[in-house]
Amino acid sequence: MIKAEMSYSEEHFTAISGKGSKISPIEAIGAVFFAVMSTFIIILSIIKHEKPDVIYVITACCLWIAIIFVALLKIFLSPKRQFERYCKNFPNSKVVIAFEDEQFSFSCSSDVTQGSSLYKYSVINKVDERDGFFVINISGVGITAFKYSEITEGTAEELRNLLKAKLGDNRYTA
Repeated sequence: MIKAEMSYSEEHFTAISGKGSKISPIEAIGAVFFAVMSTFIIILSIIKHEKPDVIYVITACCLWIAIIFVALLKIFLSPKRQFERYCKNFPNSKVVIAFEDEQFSFSCSSDVTQGSSLYKYSVINKVDERDGFFVINISGVGITAFKYSEITEGTAEELRNLLKAKLGDNRYTA
């Protein structure tokens, strides 16, 4: 048996979010640049006492709406915010995942709930290893993550070998 025990932290939620959840500075600068330029063209048209071209107005509005929408999503869906909501809903939580030959169990307890489930490996959609974490996407349940150092029985190498054998290379990414 290979077992991992953890209390979720903001670091776990960051691992679950992954690198794709961040906007690069170049993307942010590009979006703001085009929005500012579209707005600038509209303002110049107004200063010249001309009617602004409709396409510029629509472009500027769409870009500003997109920038505001993405910024709000990044704020409200940030790993820090997700962790804060999790702690509020499940105070003092502890998670234990135990991997056996044919199945694995997922147990969670907190001040407000306690539960345990057994799963076959076929329900795992994908396992990623990133930044010292195993990130496991369980179909119909959600995503969980734990650090290599949170493995209390067995080793990260043993778990890696077990998951690769059960899932194959197409559902396991190192």
